[in-house]
Amino acid sequence: MISEDPAGKIWIGTNDKGVNIWDRKANQLMYLSHTENNPNSISSNNIKAIAFDGGNALVGTFNAGLNIIEKNTGAVKNTCTIL
Repeated sequence: MISEDPAGKIWIGTNDKGVNIWDRKANQLMYLSHTENNPNSISSNNIKAIAFDGGNALVGTFNAGLNIIEKNTGAVKNTCTIL
């Protein structure tokens, strides 16, 4: 899964390594991954969808719900968990 945000950053969702975010302007790579028992991390490393809504990235996972990532602060909120 590859998506480009409005700022031109490339978001790459992987099957087991979370999300890689490439800032082409700064030539920097950032990683978002799940950390067990950390509610501030994404809910899973198995990414199935990435979309953008205003200042947020919406990251859908396989069997671990939807995450909203605030692009300016990087804060993660798990909004919907699949049981």
